[in-house]
Amino acid sequence: MMKYYSQGKEPVEDLLTLVRQILIALNGAFKKLLLYPSEHVIYQTSLNSLKDSLSNFIDQHGDLVFNIDRHKILYRDEVVIEGSMDEENLAFILFRDGIYHLEFHQSIALWEINSFLEILQKYQVLTDDSENDVVTALWEVDLPCLSYKAEDVGFDTGEDFEIPESGVDESSQDDPGLEAEDIDNTPLDLSFQTPIQNRLLWKITSEDQEYLRKMLAEENDRERIEYVLYILLYILQQQTQPDDFSEVMAFLNQELQDAILEHKYQSVYKTLQILKKNIDLHKATEHWSIPILKEFFASVSSKMFLTVMQDDWPKIAECTPEELIYLKQALIMLNPEAIEALGPMLLETTSNQTKKLLMEVIGVLAERKFDHLNKLLSSTHYELLKILINVIKFMKSKESFQCLPELLRHESADVRKEALKAIYHRNSKMISELGLLLEDPDEVVQQLFLIYAGQQRDLKTEKLLLDYLKSHRIRDGNKQLLFRVYISLGKCGSDESLPFLKKNLFFLFRFRILRSKRSLRRQAAEYALKEINTDKAKLMLNESSKR
Repeated sequence: MMKYYSQGKEPVEDLLTLVRQILIALNGAFKKLLLYPSEHVIYQTSLNSLKDSLSNFIDQHGDLVFNIDRHKILYRDEVVIEGSMDEENLAFILFRDGIYHLEFHQSIALWEINSFLEILQKYQVLTDDSENDVVTALWEVDLPCLSYKAEDVGFDTGEDFEIPESGVDESSQDDPGLEAEDIDNTPLDLSFQTPIQNRLLWKITSEDQEYLRKMLAEENDRERIEYVLYILLYILQQQTQPDDFSEVMAFLNQELQDAILEHKYQSVYKTLQILKKNIDLHKATEHWSIPILKEFFASVSSKMFLTVMQDDWPKIAECTPEELIYLKQALIMLNPEAIEALGPMLLETTSNQTKKLLMEVIGVLAERKFDHLNKLLSSTHYELLKILINVIKFMKSKESFQCLPELLRHESADVRKEALKAIYHRNSKMISELGLLLEDPDEVVQQLFLIYAGQQRDLKTEKLLLDYLKSHRIRDGNKQLLFRVYISLGKCGSDESLPFLKKNLFFLFRFRILRSKRSLRRQAAEYALKEINTDKAKLMLNESSKR
């Protein structure tokens, strides 16, 4: 049973009433979709009614922004809808999958609302076999006029994917599997004594040693790979000669490759972590082991080493969430060169979970050095390009952003569309510099550009569209495009556009003679004036409507 709340204050009461009505319509459309197929007239009627209510509200009051708290939906910190903690409650479904913030933007289309409702219907009930959820599905479809924020989400969602600045996901440090081995205060009890000079040259902390000891002590029947890694790390403690050290590292390289094949990701992660710590520890002293260790990390970051994962992704997708966390952390420790091997693997996995893992790893590594990701952008495989652009979409570096405008000239319309989405996500103000898309041969790319152009009032974008319209007359071949340009001009424009629109509205303004009502120029001007919606625009529109 839903409860709807209002606030007894004017004029907030009227606004909350409108929001409450929209939520009732949204919930009603959702319930009808549960009962009828999407093409059924009952659902379609409800959907169209919801679209009208939503568009009218946004036109008058701006974007509709909600916060979700467990089983409640809030607007401006006021609870406007509340239900039980079950799959009948829209708030519960969204919050269950991590969504705590939802926005509907101007120009939202009927298909976007329908897609949103179909996603809610599909993932209303999650089972143990469910591979996706609402967040993943929204991230995949990437609705241009609907955005959200979610807890523990990477790309997608379209939303707020953040690449860890340190290169290592700190959340993994809270993983129960890691906590169980975090025993800083336990003294090391090994049956060997390392000479003082050796321990100074190659220092392993008590935490690392305790982990290695526990690797054997926790199980009587320890598997071979984990045992070998323990022995190799022990041997590394004792080495004082570069030649001996290099020989052990070469053997360790092969054992790590075997560990990856057998999905022993915790052992791989811990081994790389210990080696990485010792690089940091001895970096200032220029110890003889540093070049050997750096060469080792270059080796395990190479295509030759990582090729063992190439055909293994169906099995990797079956690993437990804990195992995948360790895999992610291990890959993040590699050099940025690993991007060249990991990037093409995005096409090898059909699991959204592992694809997201790879995208996040590539994003972290590319933030350290973008050259290797940039090299992959010359790929002729369009599907790979689209995925890589989605990685860049959530990056922060200047180098990553600079590659996007060039992709707007790519021969694939899908690639151009994804590049446009990424540019708008990272810098919406740049839309005014993308006038070439008005001539894009693909209608979908044109439409998306114009949707973005009309998202906010902007003088530069207004000038871009005005200049375009001044040099293009409406004809049968371009009528639809130019009508869309007029509407976007209205959404981003101001009174600066009125002199131009006046010429389209009036045949002879001096004598107040309007163009024919069937005139395409007059119709387009009226659309734009309605969207501009200033006092002066309303006066012109009012004069036009009377005749």
